[in-house]
Amino acid sequence: MLYLALIIFVMVFLGGLLLAYRHFTHDTVPITMAMGHGAGGVVGLVVLYFAAGSIGTTALWWAFWLYVLAALGGCSVTIYSRFLGHDAPRFMIVGHGLVAVLGCTALTLGVLGIVTA
Repeated sequence: MLYLALIIFVMVFLGGLLLAYRHFTHDTVPITMAMGHGAGGVVGLVVLYFAAGSIGTTALWWAFWLYVLAALGGCSVTIYSRFLGHDAPRFMIVGHGLVAVLGCTALTLGVLGIVTA
């Protein structure tokens, strides 16, 4: 289940890179792509929650909470850009991505067994 969470988050990460690229090149970002990115993140969070609960290492719980923080950032980007009708500020998108990269780093360290405390 742990490898499944890692695979899901890598796919979500690649989709996020595509979304960020399209945003920064001032191309239109389809709502279906953005919602698929968010839905994949939620599925990854659920899988990671059960994996972290069964294994219980610190790195996995750090990854889980960092991904929760990234999800809150993604929700704020969506609210700002889709519901309020403004372009999402670049710092919000970059911040969302950086927190997700930290979560991916913690997840990778937990999967590889480098951090097991």
